[in-house]
Amino acid sequence: MAEFNPHRVQWTPELMERFWSFYSDERRREKAPWFSKLYGDSIVAFAKKHMSVERGMLDYGCGLGHLMEKMLEHNIEVEGLEFSREEAESVRKHLDGRKGFKGVTDVNTLPSSLEDNHAENIICVEVVEHLLDDMLEGSVREMFRLVKPGGRVMITTPHNEDLEASEIMCAECGSIFHQVQHVRSWTPESLAQV
Repeated sequence: MAEFNPHRVQWTPELMERFWSFYSDERRREKAPWFSKLYGDSIVAFAKKHMSVERGMLDYGCGLGHLMEKMLEHNIEVEGLEFSREEAESVRKHLDGRKGFKGVTDVNTLPSSLEDNHAENIICVEVVEHLLDDMLEGSVREMFRLVKPGGRVMITTPHNEDLEASEIMCAECGSIFHQVQHVRSWTPESLAQV
């Protein structure tokens, strides 16, 4: 058994990939309380009110595609962009062949292979709180590279989250981390500065 040593996880892209790959299996895909699965209809209603959804959507950081499924249920054409190869593959498995599904691009470096001014609307739901500094900067640049002139980018994130309140510790090794890998807390003011 590993020596017990309480310590905070220092997230790296490799550790993040390992963490999220754990959740991409079928059982967890269906049973975990994913934000977009629980609140997808409300997110879509908000997007319909504030965006030209009839021109299609790009779900930036689409994860397992729960929000994309909700958009398709509302007859909104949607494509995804995802950083986890396993999660992008899961999206393809579940959504290929569905009317309005325009595919998913899996990305391991930015900029992505998508062309400039690719999408009228970009939605980024519960992603930015997971991103390390260099990933955050690159993702913001990428979203604004991909959105068409006059298009809209919508970002959601927990408000002023107390990160320590959601930390857990591995009883075997002592690693301490936010239970869903949040690395930063946001306010409207901090988000506006990005």
